[in-house]
Amino acid sequence: MDNFQVPKVVNRHVLQAIYYFSEQNLLDYVPLSTIKLEVMFSMRNVNPVHDLEAVIESSVKNLTLIGVLKEAISASYEKEYALQLKPAISS
Repeated sequence: MDNFQVPKVVNRHVLQAIYYFSEQNLLDYVPLSTIKLEVMFSMRNVNPVHDLEAVIESSVKNLTLIGVLKEAISASYEKEYALQLKPAISS
């Protein structure tokens, strides 16, 4: 576990889920419900994590706090997240 009390495996799967949807150009922002479904599906063969949905929410919140993800609110008032990409430094 890291300093945020979230297992590393959950953080990795959350980032993989968001990266998958953003890389495929399917969605600019990924809804939290989609992140949860993708992470739960991808972790089906991993050791079980107690209260996985709450841990996923905590992971997303922590990744937003440290600046890896950015948060937006959709028209249906659902939280959505995207990777916070830093611009490339040109020389």
